[in-house]
Amino acid sequence: MIEQVMHTPHFFIYNTSKNGTEPNACLYGEMVIEGKNLIKRQSWQIYGDFAEELRKTVEQQTSHNNGILIYIHGYQADNAFFMQRSGYVIQRKIIDKIYPHYAIALSLQWSSVIPYGKAVDSALNKGRNFAPVVMDIVQIIRQRNPDAPISFICHSMGNRVFQGLYEACMHINHNPRFKDVFLMAADLESNIFESAFNKIEAHTASLQVYHNRQDVTLKIADAMVKNPRLGISGTLDYYKPQNCTVHDITDVDDDYSFGGKYTHHRYFYGSATIRNAIIQKLSCQ
Repeated sequence: MIEQVMHTPHFFIYNTSKNGTEPNACLYGEMVIEGKNLIKRQSWQIYGDFAEELRKTVEQQTSHNNGILIYIHGYQADNAFFMQRSGYVIQRKIIDKIYPHYAIALSLQWSSVIPYGKAVDSALNKGRNFAPVVMDIVQIIRQRNPDAPISFICHSMGNRVFQGLYEACMHINHNPRFKDVFLMAADLESNIFESAFNKIEAHTASLQVYHNRQDVTLKIADAMVKNPRLGISGTLDYYKPQNCTVHDITDVDDDYSFGGKYTHHRYFYGSATIRNAIIQKLSCQ
């Protein structure tokens, strides 16, 4: 039975392109809770139809903030079973808890190829493909309220998708304005703030880096492609942006998510401690 109460409407954009080279290969839709799962309900293949529905939802919101929280999942996490189960927790224990500061949620969903090296390039491409639509949605939100917060939670290789999105947004709008960006268990280089994100401080209110020195999933990734990873070691003070807070959560041990307590990788939704920290930050105006 579908629950009738969902405080925060949740939309999705699913990029189905195999390697990210088909920018228009997207499915758009809404998500609802059924039982203990977050499932896809209505969907559109034409962006204009989706945008009109989203615009109606924005206009129905009475919050003076009327913000949007954008979530980007990690490598191979578009698996239907995993997304439904983890999505339920994310919706109920994070997204609904920050209403009405954020009146809408948007999941950027993407399919990834199996070879890890090619998946990195695919993630970047898909981020770039998301950028024009995301910037259009930001415009829809801010037509209602110019000060509406736009924040991101990025997990694992979803951080690479965010990198591609951010770089493309910079070309579309030279001064994009985002509020809080959470880089959770980031499968990014530890020196990302010296390279791709060297100007991001000017476009964000805060950057929140969470890392776990025992992250098994990222250690496996490191074995495939050797690279100091932000999600394992965090960043160093001499190139950390002033608006960036680094959280070493290695000693946090209350992640009871499926596989989370073994991988030390899914703590952003599996750990009540981390969830509460995210909620607290997103609820600050």
